[in-house]
Amino acid sequence: MQVGGAEIREVEIAFETVDGTECEFEYELKAQGEEKAKIETKSPDGHKEKRKSDEAVAEVKGMIERMNPRPGMTREDLIESACRALDLDRSTLRSLEVEVAFSNGEELKAKLH
Repeated sequence: MQVGGAEIREVEIAFETVDGTECEFEYELKAQGEEKAKIETKSPDGHKEKRKSDEAVAEVKGMIERMNPRPGMTREDLIESACRALDLDRSTLRSLEVEVAFSNGEELKAKLH
């Protein structure tokens, strides 16, 4: 997946809100060009949902495009872009972890606790 002139190989984003909602997004571009994505959510009442369909691929790719990760981004910029892409207010977050791997070998990682 090309974003901002760089090919993205893998993305993982996980967050938990202060009300107990948990969400995890994963995207992977396989060597053969196959794209895989997974979305897992857990509501405060314990209800869990997991999606791995083509719809999940489209949803996660859209989120990555809104995030627009680029090689060389600072941790703070990566956190801010993830919050914007997911429409999250930092004050409602208990934790946020973002990892992006590019095809050139560069990796970006950021955590907010």
